[in-house]
Amino acid sequence: MTKCLRKGRGSHKYPSKQSVINEIKRRYNEGLPVNYSAIRMEDDGLRRRSTTLFGGYKNAVTEAGFNYDEFRIDTEMSSYYGNKFEELVREIFDELGIYWHGEHNTEYQPDMVTRHNKWVDVKLSEWTIANRDCMTVENYTPHCRMLTIIYMRGREGDRMYANNVRLINVNEYIKQIPRRKRGYFYAEIDKIEHRLGEIEGVAS
Repeated sequence: MTKCLRKGRGSHKYPSKQSVINEIKRRYNEGLPVNYSAIRMEDDGLRRRSTTLFGGYKNAVTEAGFNYDEFRIDTEMSSYYGNKFEELVREIFDELGIYWHGEHNTEYQPDMVTRHNKWVDVKLSEWTIANRDCMTVENYTPHCRMLTIIYMRGREGDRMYANNVRLINVNEYIKQIPRRKRGYFYAEIDKIEHRLGEIEGVAS
């Protein structure tokens, strides 16, 4: 009986594919965990309806416009290592003598602001910005002269994403540091990569 009641609540709450997609997007936009283990604990009806309507939760996340692999990392740990990477980028800027500060007089707070109102946002992965519901570009660009997004995981090099949006791999900055000091920064990135790999391995 319990199983029937739970199934009923799930089907009433999420009667259609679009209702499942809307809920996944809502959770993401509100900063709630979207990874499989969190959904199973917090809203198993959503997980089960995803299986019924899409053939699996992964498929539902993909249909919502997200990269499922990005959510395989535990949300809390992902946030922790995202902050560690942000701290490392600040160290790199200090080493290169790039002036920055962390406060800005708008409703949005970028990770860093450099001279001439150029904003910097730090992300673990290049593909985060490609998510349809990632609002970083839309929210930030009206308030800054240039938005630079620095990432750790993704393609080497840098490229223009939009007229005033530049995507750049953190390695492009490390290359500018004197050779004798680069080892520290590469080692710190390797530590973050290794730890994230371990977490993903457990979550998969």
